[in-house]
Amino acid sequence: MRLDEQSREHIGRYGIKLVVAAAIAYILKSENFLATFALWTGIYGVMAVAYAVHRGERFGKTRFTYWDEALWLAATALGLYIFSGHQLAV
Repeated sequence: MRLDEQSREHIGRYGIKLVVAAAIAYILKSENFLATFALWTGIYGVMAVAYAVHRGERFGKTRFTYWDEALWLAATALGLYIFSGHQLAV
């Protein structure tokens, strides 16, 4: 299966956002790098949701959208947060 240009752009933006979030976490020199990385990745996820809502996007069946990007960012942020040693309160 070949990805269309829009889907490749979403994958590329996801990767760039992870690199930028990691760079911000590194520059801030926080006590817990992974937790700060998770925070900035989550912020990017919220921004992707806001942009998807603003554009009136729906989940795509044949191509990736900002909703997919937001889900990837949220899942990554959650994984980073858990891996950083924090426990989620239930």
